[in-house]
Amino acid sequence: MIFKNKLLSSPYDLDQNKVVEFSLTSLSKEIHDITQMIYDLYKSGEVIKVENGSKKLYLDAGAIDDTVWFRSVSEIREILYRNRKDDGSYPVQFSLNKLLFQLGLEEPMDSKNNIEYLKLLYLFYMMHYFIFPHQNLFKDWKHQTFDFEQGYDDGGLYIEPLQFLMNQLLSNIDVLESYSLHHIYLDSLMHSLAGLIVENNKIQVNIMNQEMPCTLTLQMLYLCDRYNYCAYCQNLRNTLASIELEEIIPAPKVPPFPKWKYRYLRMEELDDFFISNSFYWFCTQTTKTVTSRERIKLAQGNAVRNLKQMIKNDQEWMEENTPGLLLEVINKEEVIYALRAATVVKTYWDIAKNSRLRLLIGKNNRPLATLLLHPHRKTYHSLSERFFILMCHIEYDLMTKDIENYDVFYERIAKETIFLNLIFAAYQQSSYEDCENFLRNILFNLL
Repeated sequence: MIFKNKLLSSPYDLDQNKVVEFSLTSLSKEIHDITQMIYDLYKSGEVIKVENGSKKLYLDAGAIDDTVWFRSVSEIREILYRNRKDDGSYPVQFSLNKLLFQLGLEEPMDSKNNIEYLKLLYLFYMMHYFIFPHQNLFKDWKHQTFDFEQGYDDGGLYIEPLQFLMNQLLSNIDVLESYSLHHIYLDSLMHSLAGLIVENNKIQVNIMNQEMPCTLTLQMLYLCDRYNYCAYCQNLRNTLASIELEEIIPAPKVPPFPKWKYRYLRMEELDDFFISNSFYWFCTQTTKTVTSRERIKLAQGNAVRNLKQMIKNDQEWMEENTPGLLLEVINKEEVIYALRAATVVKTYWDIAKNSRLRLLIGKNNRPLATLLLHPHRKTYHSLSERFFILMCHIEYDLMTKDIENYDVFYERIAKETIFLNLIFAAYQQSSYEDCENFLRNILFNLL
């Protein structure tokens, strides 16, 4: 359902399977009737809640244009669908079927009676005119204008509408199951590719034996994923190409304490570690006499807060038997090695101090999964987190290995860039199946 109020339930909601006569005419009448019900509820002063997963969203009826409230059935029909010209092109006037085509969704045969297509038209009508009436959603969403310079993760495109759209598309249990299976398989392919290119580890490539239906809703989900992944790769490789590692992560003047590499910390021991002199000296790379106030300021600052969020993310993943990035389990207890914890904080400190890069660590419940993550995880890496983790690896190697110069790190960045280029090319394909075939063929050729 789009709206939480059951009076506004419609057979054209994606999660509904009511047996009715679906047609463009009945859809136009349905929208007309729903509009009048929303208007009556609005005038009566009722707050209209929108179904949007865990994030609260309310209908801002006062922002809806007056023309929307009083459209006739025929006017609604024209906005929903305009016939193509004889040459196959769409009329100049706006219509939602034209918009879906511009987004990359091919119009099916007999689209005026195709149940799934009509449901998508209903969703986009409600989304455009009622849920987000103050935003021109489709200006940046047209496939023809995609330059992939800004991703959803960092707010380049409207994140709330995308989250709402994804929640609605996944409200159908069959679509959710297919979507999850595709993501699990793509996750394994990308993980294998990253291991092969970046780490030079050969990992067995699995072949998906299960055939999945190719539905319009699933195709729309792929189009959302496609933009997100391509923008993600574009942004990250541009960032990697522009940085000077020696400036962002300079060689350490205050080395880590040798025992840190082998000392593990329980969760209840972390706060004491964060206010210790040794922790302050290492993270800030200073040997001055430090006051308790300065140590507390670091312990309560963004760098430590980021580490705590990453630990929380690990705990959520480990609940689902997924290995964490930082945490380990020793004697049935979650622990983190002291050097690992200190390196994460120092890396954040260095990036914040020595660069203008924005760090958006700790924002969970992303609307879309990014690279190398299982779709069932509750928390996803953002663009800046992927970059941050890469910098943490480099910082850790500086602390633990005999590094003569930064060439080895630039070589790692070059490999990361090759990996991003391949993922970018994979998501230029037209469907999940084509994307999977592209990645699988690359892996078979490299192995």
